[in-house]
Amino acid sequence: MKQREMEREALGLKPVKYHGKWPSKHVFVFQAPVSAALSALTLVVQLYGWLSFFRLVYYKLERRPQSRRPYYEFTGLWHIYGLLSMIAWFWNAIFHIWNSDLTEKLNQSSAVALLGYSLILAILRTFNVKGEAQRVTAAAPLLAFVTTHILYLNFYKLDYGLINIR
Repeated sequence: MKQREMEREALGLKPVKYHGKWPSKHVFVFQAPVSAALSALTLVVQLYGWLSFFRLVYYKLERRPQSRRPYYEFTGLWHIYGLLSMIAWFWNAIFHIWNSDLTEKLNQSSAVALLGYSLILAILRTFNVKGEAQRVTAAAPLLAFVTTHILYLNFYKLDYGLINIR
């Protein structure tokens, strides 16, 4: 690919996409150094935000006297959201450092899982669903859809066809 692009550049032609991606400049082992650095920075910000939330809920706010659990009912859901966000940004940074089929699938799968969980969390918060049975009832169909979509992407077809605009 690099050789072809150098030949095209010598002829005065514009670069072309390879498998839906533009050719990129490599710096050492990094395939997209700016994207990798920004993804890593976002991972650090997510970690800081999750630790701040943890510190606020468990050390600064009052807790229930009987169980020592927080008064805020959605604490566990926000912890899961923070962990999913950190996992998604971790795999995004790894994907921009080392592009392979495995890292691409892990990046896309974690992003889809984060988006699906964000939708579930938005629905639970919007309708103020507090009971465990009601949460499971509301989340189960969406969780099944997200799981099926991740399996589809990983084992059937990981396609950028709708994203690539020519």
